Amino acid sequence: MAIAYSGSRKTSRVSIWDRLEYRFIVGILFTFCLATAVTKRAVAVVAQPGAHHEERQSIIAEAKSVAHTAAGYAFKR
Repeated sequence: MAIAYSGSRKTSRVSIWDRLEYRFIVGILFTFCLATAVTKRAVAVVAQPGAHHEERQSIIAEAKSVAHTAAGYAFKR
């Protein structure tokens, strides 16, 4: 059984520079998203003190998720 490839294997690999660029973009977006998530949660606590907030992701997990999602759009071709 033969397997057909639509191009050389080298062109389908991601270069080290693309990986570094992706990590750089994620790092910048993560710091922005972390600041935004902290501000959003702080405002929610100040606006409604004593209110029970539902279970949700940690601030770090939320910022990481948003940063990876947004960084993916930079690499769409």
